[in-house]
Amino acid sequence: MELYDTYLGNERTDDDVAARVAASEDEAVRRVTLDETTRRRSRFRTEAADGTDVGVVATDAGSLEPGDVLAGEDDGLLVVALAAREALVVSMAEATATPETMALAAKLGHVVGNRHRDLAVRGSDVLIAVAESTERQRAEVEGHLPEGATVGVETVDPTLFDDATPEHGHDSEGGHGPEGHGHTHGDEGHDHGHDDEHTHAHDGDGHSHARGGVRTPGTGSDAS
Repeated sequence: MELYDTYLGNERTDDDVAARVAASEDEAVRRVTLDETTRRRSRFRTEAADGTDVGVVATDAGSLEPGDVLAGEDDGLLVVALAAREALVVSMAEATATPETMALAAKLGHVVGNRHRDLAVRGSDVLIAVAESTERQRAEVEGHLPEGATVGVETVDPTLFDDATPEHGHDSEGGHGPEGHGHTHGDEGHDHGHDDEHTHAHDGDGHSHARGGVRTPGTGSDAS
């Protein structure tokens, strides 16, 4: 087994790292495609695209991202890619804005949050990552859709669902920061930082949970 335990940076954002990968012989560069669970682990064993058995130690990583590069023994390099994720796409483009619509939308958020589904907002679409059966998750949401809303299925970039808090991913030094989660309380208006990976939103009547936060792609910030 080859061990890779030194994080170098991301070849998509760091020209020096990209140049090092480009200058390396093909046999010195391994490539792996990781699923959502594996990319968030600090230590794991997997198989590279060429069949090589590799071990990864990324103890400083909140989660690995596409283009991340780690160095290993004998200056070998490991380049990370991510497997696409399947997502339900709830389109609100044709939904009528009424008090009933808003109530149903809030109920939908509560249902999705209580099941700790990863969720992102893309324009007028709400994307919900499929964690188990597509049909089961579709059934979960269809009973809470506002009039005019529709549900489809897409294969999407998994980073759409990444936590958009400042602690997530890579910091300004090119390293990784630990992921966390926050709580927002309607009656007290304060936040808490923790070491695990989900968000709680509380109001006076109940609470909802959204693992990984609500990501608004392209904005770099959470939707509120």
